[in-house]
Amino acid sequence: MIYTTSNQGEVKDCGCPHHPLGGMARRAKYVADLQAGGKTLVQVDAGDGFFAYTNANAMAPPHDQEKAKVIARSLQRMGVDALNVGQLDLAGGLDFLQKQLGSTPSLPLLSSNLFDKQKQEFAFPRQKVIERNGLRIGFFGLIQEPPIFLADKLEARDPVAAAREVVSELRGKSDLVIGLVSLEFNSAAQLAQQVPGIDVLVSSRGGRTTPQPFLAESTLVVQAGNRGKYLGRMDITMQPGGHNPQAFKEREQVNRELERLLAQRRILEGPQLQTDPQVKAKSDELAKQTTELTKKLEALAGGFENKNSMVDVELSMPEDPQVAQWVTELLGPSQPPQPPASPPATP
Repeated sequence: MIYTTSNQGEVKDCGCPHHPLGGMARRAKYVADLQAGGKTLVQVDAGDGFFAYTNANAMAPPHDQEKAKVIARSLQRMGVDALNVGQLDLAGGLDFLQKQLGSTPSLPLLSSNLFDKQKQEFAFPRQKVIERNGLRIGFFGLIQEPPIFLADKLEARDPVAAAREVVSELRGKSDLVIGLVSLEFNSAAQLAQQVPGIDVLVSSRGGRTTPQPFLAESTLVVQAGNRGKYLGRMDITMQPGGHNPQAFKEREQVNRELERLLAQRRILEGPQLQTDPQVKAKSDELAKQTTELTKKLEALAGGFENKNSMVDVELSMPEDPQVAQWVTELLGPSQPPQPPASPPATP
């Protein structure tokens, strides 16, 4: 799985003075090479990719909208499987996102909790399920809030309630459930703790990179920086029987039993634990049961093994020629670096 987060309207590179990274054409070529190598590939974007933070609370100017169109065409060329709608993605307005970017063929915009108050319906599809090599993968997306200038048109409904509803539906028809959320990393981790059944949660806000995923309950929470500087890559190997709705139900049962044991142990904590042999024996027995259940839960969690990494999108990486052409038509040709000016001659 290749995942991206918070691209913020970048098409060329981040322009960082010390170590510039990024570029839509380099990203597209990296993906194309993986596909050519026979990899079974899933591509997702957690949102906030079409526009920069400068457009967070006001309508984006025409040039930025043209950049967003190049990004949309590039994502379509790469074959992205699921794209969450984040706050920054709405900077061109709802109509622009739905009718101009959303009309790009095969651009799979999602939002499980963004509600159109005028039409009294959800603004985008709430979920999506794809199949790769017999594996069913379900996606959902969440947004924290729409831009201020769209507050009269759009409402972000409670993310936790929306996630519980959609994940419950996805678990019955998916082997893996992946959430794409326009939330800060810590908020995403809290969501994972409140909503059982999510295998991987990709968070788009905050600029964090996670070479090692954060484990919240049994959910892997990841993020791949911002401004297109990095690609997240998670190599997933399914365990026998892991991608099975019955395995998820068993995991839920083990989780509930583990919570019950931990609650009993907390009740026994106190001075009596050190002075009363019966209390200590009971506590030791609960500790043993807790250890056994924890091992069982780890065996069930996710139902898959993963190897996660961050890919630096270096300027030396090759580019996809078609995407590079679109970027050049938009921005003009790159200018070679100029040598430093010579100091004036001393008279």
